[in-house]
Amino acid sequence: MVKVCPFCKSNKDLVVYPNYETYKEIVEKYGRACISLKCNKCDVEMFMFGKEDYTLKVRNLIAKWNYRGWDEP
Repeated sequence: MVKVCPFCKSNKDLVVYPNYETYKEIVEKYGRACISLKCNKCDVEMFMFGKEDYTLKVRNLIAKWNYRGWDEP
């Protein structure tokens, strides 16, 4: 479950780039790839680089996105 954007509070505009097939092609060609979680409403974006399995990378990215340095309801 992805938390809402910490800036604009939107949850329907969050998108993971690239998709699985594109990520796989980039890793095969360059050895690693960038994956990002972006809010298309306010353009906030978080990146991660690596060559891990796509599903694992998405889970790690969501965990980082969801981390807040403060308590929130």
